[in-house]
Order: sequence, then C-alpha cells, then structure tokens
Amino acid sequence: MPFVSKENNGGVPDSNINRNGRPKDPEKKKITRRSMKDKELIQLVRKLRPHVSQAIMTAVKIMGDEEASHTNQLKAAAFLFVQHANLISEAYGGEENPEEVDPDEVQPQNNTPVFSLKVVDKKE
Repeated sequence: MPFVSKENNGGVPDSNINRNGRPKDPEKKKITRRSMKDKELIQLVRKLRPHVSQAIMTAVKIMGDEEASHTNQLKAAAFLFVQHANLISEAYGGEENPEEVDPDEVQPQNNTPVFSLKVVDKKE
C-alpha cells in the first residue's frame, strides 16, 4: 500500500510511515574487511587445492628431465623441498619429536639465584 503525501492527507504525515527505521537483527554479525579477506583466501585455497598434486608431479618431471636447465631443475627441487617441509609440519603440528631430545636437556637445570640470609661478621 503506497504512502499518502502530506499534501494529499491534509498536512498530516501518513500513519503507516515507520519512524523507527529498520529493526536491527541482534544475531547478525557485522562483516569486517578482515573477515571478508579471510573468506576470500579460504575460497582461493579451495580452488587451488586440486591442482597441487599436478604441480608437484610437474616439478618432479622437470627435476628429472635431462634437457631442462640446471636452474629450472634446482627451482623444482627447492619447490619440492618446501612442499615436503610444509606437509611434515602440517602432519605433526610443528611439535618436536620427544625421542629427539638432547640428553643434556633431560635433567632439569636450576637457574634460580642463590639467596642466603646468613649474617657475615665484619673482620677489622
């Protein structure tokens, strides 16, 4: 139903006009730029994930190709090394292996300062 203007309603505003504005939804969270960037990054990663295995296999082919230049072979090897390191850190959560602890660090070290209340006599 259209609103009636003041001129057509005798100078009185229409009673159907909402003076309070749109009601706010308390459950709706405000979207920030950071959350939008995070969402876009996740979408991009999801699009690229199927191509990762193909990229790794291409790097393996380049690394093993005798006709490829040495710089390209080195770049492919570096790429594979970085991917391997990322996979290992992702699989193990970046935690150290407890079996690889140095024997020197097994025994606890007491690095607290020594404090004594013993009174020392002055010798003159």
